[in-house]
Amino acid sequence: MLGFGLRSLSIWLASVLWLTVAASRASAEPEWLVDTEPTPERFSLCEQGQAQSPIDFQKSTVIKSDAADLRFDYHSGEAKVVHRGHTLEMPMPTGNLLWLGNSRYTLVSIDLHSPSEHRFNSESYPLEVHLVHKNATGEVAVVALFFDFGLHQAALEPFLQAPPLAEGEVAHWHKPFNPKRLLPPNPVHYRYLGSLTVPPCVEEVKWFVLRMPRSVSSEQIERFQALVNAPNNRPTQPLNGRTILSQ
Repeated sequence: MLGFGLRSLSIWLASVLWLTVAASRASAEPEWLVDTEPTPERFSLCEQGQAQSPIDFQKSTVIKSDAADLRFDYHSGEAKVVHRGHTLEMPMPTGNLLWLGNSRYTLVSIDLHSPSEHRFNSESYPLEVHLVHKNATGEVAVVALFFDFGLHQAALEPFLQAPPLAEGEVAHWHKPFNPKRLLPPNPVHYRYLGSLTVPPCVEEVKWFVLRMPRSVSSEQIERFQALVNAPNNRPTQPLNGRTILSQ
């Protein structure tokens, strides 16, 4: 986990490169706000909500739990990537399921944020991927996973190889894509109740934040950031007494 082990010199240098790029844009308005129509209806919860996401996971606020494992029933299928202005999004075909106990959620889309939206002990990763699910009644469950500087990540190439270059454009991936390829081998996670991280920031979203990061190359991060004019992460929000459970 980030901050708990020695890093190789090459990974450290890549981290410095990423931090330099992010710092150069620090004074700009966060990208998650720039491309959204600024109406009161769109932003009321974003500004006034009491259970907003993302959050900063601090060791002192996490409670150990025997919560049930996540069960992923994902399959290979057609993949296309849509440029949403603030991110690249992959709408998912039906049939990819997440099981929370006996509750079934369907994977509806995948999107990317750089740097990460959630933090661990105030530290961030270069990339966070959101797998957004809904159940039959419209409840939302998001699985968040992280990518840290290291080896090239083939599972991210559907988003980056011949991607859509402008807002509204669609690019089709030429091979079947299985979203399970994005997941780490061990889906141990934190869970909490939060919100969408983009307007309208609706709450009562179930978040499952996987603790084990995958690797991503600095070159892949640079390609993604150039496509969406990163950073496209929302700042962390107050916890406001919410409970964070950890496996």
